[in-house]
Amino acid sequence: MENQFRPKDEDRSLIYIGIVLGVIILIMGYLTFFVDDPSKIFTKERHLPTPIVVKNKTKPLNKSLEMSDEDERSSLIKFIDAFYYDQNRGYFDPASYFANTVQTYYNYHDLTFSRLLEIHDKRLTNMRHLKQYWVVSSLEFKRDSGLLVTTYRLKMNYYNSSQSKQELTDLKMEMIINKEGKIVSLRELDKKVTSSVSTLEPSDSGEAPIVSEQDKLYTMNTVSIAPQFPGGALALAEYLKKNLKYPAEAEANNIEGKVYVGFIVEKDGSLSNLEIINGIDSGCNEEAMRVLRTSPTWLPGTFNGNPVRTAYTLAITFQLSD
Repeated sequence: MENQFRPKDEDRSLIYIGIVLGVIILIMGYLTFFVDDPSKIFTKERHLPTPIVVKNKTKPLNKSLEMSDEDERSSLIKFIDAFYYDQNRGYFDPASYFANTVQTYYNYHDLTFSRLLEIHDKRLTNMRHLKQYWVVSSLEFKRDSGLLVTTYRLKMNYYNSSQSKQELTDLKMEMIINKEGKIVSLRELDKKVTSSVSTLEPSDSGEAPIVSEQDKLYTMNTVSIAPQFPGGALALAEYLKKNLKYPAEAEANNIEGKVYVGFIVEKDGSLSNLEIINGIDSGCNEEAMRVLRTSPTWLPGTFNGNPVRTAYTLAITFQLSD
């Protein structure tokens, strides 16, 4: 009977639940108002390295600043070679080589692509059958305010239609290239006509000779029989092999290539007007000229059975043996 009137233990579970909920509410309120990133409380703070932002300021021409002079020269040679190769095969697309506005093109100024093409075509009407050969060994270059300024010698062979003359011209050229690798200026610094012979215009078929008023000058395409070294091509190769001396400078620097020499085979078979059309320097040009000057008398070209003066170009190869 005594136990029936003892008060039962008070149930405290609701009190505990209320306390827990109150604590949770206080914590959430603190996180909401006083902590920017709550996740930082539950994760270990890591100090990440400061990001490095790399700005790429490199442009095609600026890359050459990292090149050696030899590498930069090699790149320029390839560019100019390609330019005149396209010109000699009759291909002229201004956008391929020139900037949007060309400051100078053979002394014309501020030309657009269409105007550049117009001036080029007009120029060719008075310089028919134009062939251009630049002298690699004459190349010089420097930087000026972000532009690459190059100078070199250029030899041109063409028929001057206004004067009915076949002309050989020696020029000093200046080509300026911008940061995008495009030509912004191409002009003549100096010009000298080295040969001017009154002629009839050579036909594209090669049937008509180049005829002067006092003497006749023929090309390889217009003679009946081409001039040749005595004994023919094999004898010429043997002569060059026996007499050509590899220049010490070229050998020391592993320089190889071809030297193109232009000359006239006279009626008596002697060689005259020798000149380097395209060379590789380091003594190779001089050696090619020497070996031709000491060459035996050639067999002259003939036309209608008669010996004639004939323009000739010979490539002499300099190659180191393995």
